[in-house]
Amino acid sequence: MDFERALEILKNAEGDEAGIRLASVDLQFPELPEAERARLREALEAASVPHWFDDRIIAELLEVSPEEAARIAVQLRQLPVVQAFSARGPGAANVHEKSRLALRARMKKKTPERLRGLSARALSAFAGEEPHLQIEAVYHWFTPEPEAAAWDCEGLYNQWNDAGRYEALLALGVTLDELVSAGLPAGLPRGVALYDLARIRYDYQPRDCTARQAADALSEFENAKDSWRIANTQDLLGDVEFDRGNLETAVAWRQRSLATWEQLVAESPDDTARQRNLSRSYIKVGDVESAQGDLDGALKSYRDSLAIAEKLVKQDPGNAGWQRDLSISYDKVGDVQNAQGDLDGALKSFRDSVAIRDKLAKQDPGNADWQRNLSVSYEKVGDVQRTQGDFDGGL
Repeated sequence: MDFERALEILKNAEGDEAGIRLASVDLQFPELPEAERARLREALEAASVPHWFDDRIIAELLEVSPEEAARIAVQLRQLPVVQAFSARGPGAANVHEKSRLALRARMKKKTPERLRGLSARALSAFAGEEPHLQIEAVYHWFTPEPEAAAWDCEGLYNQWNDAGRYEALLALGVTLDELVSAGLPAGLPRGVALYDLARIRYDYQPRDCTARQAADALSEFENAKDSWRIANTQDLLGDVEFDRGNLETAVAWRQRSLATWEQLVAESPDDTARQRNLSRSYIKVGDVESAQGDLDGALKSYRDSLAIAEKLVKQDPGNAGWQRDLSISYDKVGDVQNAQGDLDGALKSFRDSVAIRDKLAKQDPGNADWQRNLSVSYEKVGDVQRTQGDFDGGL
């Protein structure tokens, strides 16, 4: 292609970032008929919908035969805006990130129905149990069915968070960041994406933007009058301020969360999930009271938590999560008793915690967290025994 023709193609793009990317088809394949170049431009747009593509994915997106998809994929891989993506297997490629986002944004603005249709087709292309496939599926689900996608996203976050799968959570965070930046519908979709992203960053990537994202999520949930998620987000804001050393602000957020959980439990007294969250909320408030030096207030908060945890365990003694919560409450009560000089009370609380954690560790010897928790509880018991002068017991 001569220089003048190349300039004309770029001029026709009129400075549109996505248009310039699409012009790469005309620059790379000037000898092809216009109708074929137009189809290849459409294929490039489709390939920009997912984070990567191969022959099978192209076939799903364009609804063409495997043979036709293979031919199109060969042409796409020759474009300067496309690169190999070996992490997803032989023949996998992706549109450069900046180009991909520009092309998606153009479709979202000019042909939103097409973007929804391509996203819906992509769902079947990314079916599977591997985390990267589940994340990609949720990513596409947010376009045609954002509210349903929010529930699925929340489920993935909770599942991986409970299992300690931090690498999967970090990957989910990257995708949520992209979705939030690109724009999501107000309410549940945007609120959940913001909250999960803030939670991931708080737990694994401490950043100053965590508080801003959590505050934005809270605003979405408040507008939706979603009390459950309001309480969780208030709790997260309390965590952020506590870590910053802003104890007055932290306790204010945690007390607001506590009041919300108390209201939710009052509305549904038999809802064990609400009771469990209320128990945890008492601990959060107690932690700030303890840090402020209000040991009497902290002890009351921890005992309120303990009372709920004991009730839950009596209802279902085999629930390991509830048993663990109870052991935490015992430890918290014991810490305050120890600080107040009530060594006998502290020793009993710590031994009650040891009994639970010993049982859990024996049930699942491969669970490193439970083994560590048991070790911490033994240490607490030993510290009290040493203070009491029982050196043999402490040893």
